[in-house]
Amino acid sequence: MSELHLTFIKGPLEGQSLEFQSPQTIVIGRASTAHLRIPDGKLSRHHCKLFYLNHTWFIEDLGSKNGTYFEGEKIHRKALQSGDLILVGNSGMTFFLPHELQNLQNLRFCTLCNSKTSDFISIKENFICQTCFLQETKGLFTLENKIGLGGMGAVFQGSWQNQRVAIKLIFSEESWIESNYLREVKTLSRLNHPNIVKLFDAGKTPHFFYLIMEYVDGKNLYSLLQENPELPLFHRLHFIAQIGFALCHSFAKKVIHRDITPTNILITSLKVAKLSDFGIAKIQDQSTSGLTKSGEGKGTLEYAPPEQITNALHVDQRADIYSLGSTLYFCLTGRPPFQEQGEGKLVQAILNKYPLPPSHFNPKVPCQIDEIVMKCLQKDPNKRYQRPEELYKELYYWFHKLKERQMQ
Repeated sequence: MSELHLTFIKGPLEGQSLEFQSPQTIVIGRASTAHLRIPDGKLSRHHCKLFYLNHTWFIEDLGSKNGTYFEGEKIHRKALQSGDLILVGNSGMTFFLPHELQNLQNLRFCTLCNSKTSDFISIKENFICQTCFLQETKGLFTLENKIGLGGMGAVFQGSWQNQRVAIKLIFSEESWIESNYLREVKTLSRLNHPNIVKLFDAGKTPHFFYLIMEYVDGKNLYSLLQENPELPLFHRLHFIAQIGFALCHSFAKKVIHRDITPTNILITSLKVAKLSDFGIAKIQDQSTSGLTKSGEGKGTLEYAPPEQITNALHVDQRADIYSLGSTLYFCLTGRPPFQEQGEGKLVQAILNKYPLPPSHFNPKVPCQIDEIVMKCLQKDPNKRYQRPEELYKELYYWFHKLKERQMQ
């Protein structure tokens, strides 16, 4: 039986799997005449070949410029077994025999030591084997299951100093990543509020940064509302009022979040709302030059105010008020204020159009709540609530008002 299966885990064909039925030889290279053509600039035209001889598969280098590597060592010819990892140019592939595929297809290259492993920590596109991870962290904390992905890393549930925590890991490859990490630590260190996820500790290992934060046993607001479409309005308003209270604190500490969305609001099992993910936050009146990669800081487009789209570096607390209003709009209607398809059309709508009031989509919304939302969503920041305290007071008043009506 000469069937074979190749899974690409690195390079231009990453994520693809190819199966070959009964071939005797497979030439790999970037030439159109190769049996397996890979558009990899570091491959030779005919780089290497796989061939079947005496019931065994072999790989053989064909005099390539950059070499063929097996388990990190340059080779000329090598017999293959299922699970073997092959590196050619910028491409990495795992060799499998089909009948052994199910047990071995989860293997990955460790980003740090280049060994093959099925027991790894995944951080964005990087895979860290357990041996390297333990060497990196030296027992500072332990990880359990992954609970989220961020723009720069991954978030895990874990334990630290005998308590359950959320641990954000950021793989450090470029200088702007370190700048963003330092900004997030500096921002969170300023904040201490029951409606903001708390930072316990932060640090750096040789290859990644970590933040140890309060673990929230619950769901984000988006998921909660998707699973509970009949949740009463007063509960929805209460969640937003709590985040309004958090903004009162962050404003006092001169912190602008810049990415308030339903997915960045976590709801505990006791219905406490907590604002999370300060990854693109800024400290007001401080220069962020060099701290933001080009194009960053605009936040999640559907919830971002016009001025943040055009000049993210110079927004103030009124940008967060707009985004909280957009999030309230979603809470009341199940949709963001604008739903145009395509980034260009969406940007034009945010800059130039006004959304329909929430009551258009949900007749249960009182006109007074419509007025609060539409004031938050004014294009001109001067026409919005100017301070979070103003918005918080109105939200809290109407939360109690709607709760009383519900209980009657």
